[in-house]
Order: sequence, then C-alpha cells, then structure tokens
Amino acid sequence: MHINCTQHHYIRFKGRVFQEEGVRARKSCIAFKILPGGNDREGRRRIRAIGDAIPKAKEGDVSAIQTISENLDAYIQLLRNHIEKEDNVLYPTADKVFTEQDQQSLSEAFDKVEAEEMGEGVHEKYHKLAHDLSNF
Repeated sequence: MHINCTQHHYIRFKGRVFQEEGVRARKSCIAFKILPGGNDREGRRRIRAIGDAIPKAKEGDVSAIQTISENLDAYIQLLRNHIEKEDNVLYPTADKVFTEQDQQSLSEAFDKVEAEEMGEGVHEKYHKLAHDLSNF
C-alpha cells in the first residue's frame, strides 16, 4: 500500500497524525530526510513579500511588480525542490520504513484530520483550482 501523499499534502506532516502508536518510533527514522525547517520560513517570507508589494504594484510601481515576479519565481522553485525531495527521498523512504498497517492507519488519520480541519470537499476544490491554473 502506498499513501496518496498528493491527496494529503497539506496535512501529512501535522504532528497529531504521527502520534499513532507504532508510527511515532518510525517517524524518527525518516525525520532526517524531511526538508530542512528553513523552507517553511522561506516560503512564508516570499509570500509575505508578495503580499506587501501588491498595493504598490496595483498603482503601477514597476519596482513592486519586479518584487512580486522575483518572489513568485523563488517560491515556485522552492516548491519544486520541496516536491522533488518528497517524491524522490521522503516517500520512498517512508514506503520502506512504514508497515502496511502503519500506512493504513496514517491514511485514515489523514482523512480524519482533513475532514476536521479543512472540511468536506475543500481539498478537491483547491486541487481543481491548481489543475485549472496549470492549464493556462
């Protein structure tokens, strides 16, 4: 069994999911493979810079438009690197470390957290939006 990580991308690293018995001990085996903590901070910094530049960009400020463009490019690269490392390091390692029972428990926990925190259909809504945007 392989956990559908794309489906659960937003919530898969939430600590409470990994509190499942048996999984907690195995988490440390793959923790070193997860992206360095700075990526979250870097992503938030890029998004904040974009948000801060939007009002001036709306007024036609070329410097603000350039700031948005540069930060969007950097954020896209950050996400690509993040996904590449998940796909080629983290998930294959998790498939080796987690038992089928662990993966089933995690999948059920992901579904529960997603339903409680995001609400029914929200994930699918944003997945469709991302897909639609990628077709531009």
